[in-house]
Amino acid sequence: MNEWINPWFLAYSNLTGMLDVAKPGAIIVTGRGNRYDPAFQEARKRGAKVYTYWNVANVPENLSHPEDAAQYLIDGKPPPRWPFKTPDGKDRSQWPGTYLLDLRPGSAWLKHIVPTTGNVVDKNKFDGFFLDTLGARTWAKLADWGSWPVEEQSAWCAGCVNILREIKEEVNRRNPRIELVCNNLWDLPKDHPSDALAQTGDTHCNGVCMENPVGDVPGDYHKNYAGRPFGRTPRRVLIIDRTDADTILWASVQGVTHVCSVEKAAGETYARVTPPVVPYSGWPPSEVEQENAQLRERVAELTAQNAVLNDALEKSEAENATLLVDNNELKASLTEIHKLSSP
Repeated sequence: MNEWINPWFLAYSNLTGMLDVAKPGAIIVTGRGNRYDPAFQEARKRGAKVYTYWNVANVPENLSHPEDAAQYLIDGKPPPRWPFKTPDGKDRSQWPGTYLLDLRPGSAWLKHIVPTTGNVVDKNKFDGFFLDTLGARTWAKLADWGSWPVEEQSAWCAGCVNILREIKEEVNRRNPRIELVCNNLWDLPKDHPSDALAQTGDTHCNGVCMENPVGDVPGDYHKNYAGRPFGRTPRRVLIIDRTDADTILWASVQGVTHVCSVEKAAGETYARVTPPVVPYSGWPPSEVEQENAQLRERVAELTAQNAVLNDALEKSEAENATLLVDNNELKASLTEIHKLSSP
């Protein structure tokens, strides 16, 4: 088993037992509609990291939930759809009741979701984003990615890489300690014209989640991917599997950092946390020190900004005092003029 392996958990709707698993080393992922439940902040106090579920590639048709509306609506209207259609003219979709978004560079969706992501960062409620389905391609049966024209596949890949890059840059501006984990892979077949571009996605995130990898038992392809470097630190490779036994096998794969088994919640679609199948190792000392170093750097940056603001304030107060003297002198002059001009 890897030295710093830890459990991670999903709590998409039911928070029962969530605080029991909130310990140093653990990652907990919120749902779409419960991300601001106070229990998640208590989980952070207990040492876990909390990622908010964040999907920037798909949108539900029904946006009646306030959190969905806040994320997706653009000036009160649903976001634009992926412009390519199915052969029978329907919108592309990964799941029933959703459609794929127009995430091409320059799109209205891109211009909306990047600053919206930054606004979530500013709330200081989360340690990261769980970017569901965002990767070089879609694996959903309904999407039938293999039937797409190569030009459309390449456009989708380019849009996904670009939106991740822009989100990374926005997050880095707001708080570089926020982690980005994609629930997908940044890889295409070697003969695909966009494979080289796809692999650059790894440089813009902390890592990936492999959700029920093909065959479940660790295979060479997924084991090799788990060992890849990523562009942001700390490095994260999350595994979620259907059985406890296979999840434990994944815990020994080089590069994997967190594992989750959903055997005890079969059919619940990640509604609640499931029991950990590996012990907690806590956060590595190097990671804690890195975080402390980032905090010290941020404190130094804020201290420098505060010094500049104090200098500006002192200058402004001095200028204000001079203006006040000048104003009093003018008032005195006006009073004298009034006296001299009186009959």
